[in-house]
Amino acid sequence: MKNLIKIIVLSNFLISMAHANSNVNGIYFGIGGALSTSTNDVITNEGKYTLTYKENSYKALVGKRLNDKVVAELQIVSFTKGDITINGILVPLPMSGSSFGVTGLYYFNSNEDFSPFVKLGLHSWSIEIEGASLSREFNGTDIFYGIGVDGKINETMKYRIEFESMDMDGDSMNNFGAVLLIDI
Repeated sequence: MKNLIKIIVLSNFLISMAHANSNVNGIYFGIGGALSTSTNDVITNEGKYTLTYKENSYKALVGKRLNDKVVAELQIVSFTKGDITINGILVPLPMSGSSFGVTGLYYFNSNEDFSPFVKLGLHSWSIEIEGASLSREFNGTDIFYGIGVDGKINETMKYRIEFESMDMDGDSMNNFGAVLLIDI
């Protein structure tokens, strides 16, 4: 709970900075999807196991342009329920989860039809594994980073292609996807 409070406080700080800036371009929202993958090595007394998750995820976001180069965004990502594999063998052990984060983006040529960016943020995440013999929930607050490009469709719509890597207590969830962005 205290991690969520930290993210909300940081979000309010970034939004208040945006309102204080006189060179504001606007607010936008976006919705999209990604392929999310995670590969983790687990060592037990019985040996080493490689756990793999590979499923679609869905993202919704709202952003505020602070100036021509810097943007603040709030995002939520939903990792769909999918079975994991252990050492390459599909195991009926469904895993799902979510991530709520705040991030800053830096654009390299923001006034062009094709704008590459880098991002760095903080997210609160939760992963659930449910099975007949096992049911566990993992959660925490960690950083995430990414790179991508926004492309212009028209004056109010853009598309985004991006890669994100989310740290989750030393493991990572990698997301490669696309988002449709609409100016409000």
